[in-house]
Amino acid sequence: MYFLYKTKSTDFFHAVETLYEEEILAAVPEGRKDLLQYLNYTISNFDKDKKALITQKWIQPVSETPRWVIPLIIIVLAVFIAAFIITYIFYS
Repeated sequence: MYFLYKTKSTDFFHAVETLYEEEILAAVPEGRKDLLQYLNYTISNFDKDKKALITQKWIQPVSETPRWVIPLIIIVLAVFIAAFIITYIFYS
């Protein structure tokens, strides 16, 4: 999701179901158990706000409203306003 968000390609992907709901985990080079233990200990001490901040940074929420909806609404309103103005000018 992070890559899709950064490349503004989120419209091309819509999650059908949640695939992962685990705690935040660290990835370290193979054999670095000391580093993994340290990171896991540090992460386990994060408060809810810190975890939410990390999640929002790396796992972007999928927008409920497609990006094309707002421009469509603006265009439709512009057409209705133009039609009203033209009708008012020619029929008043």
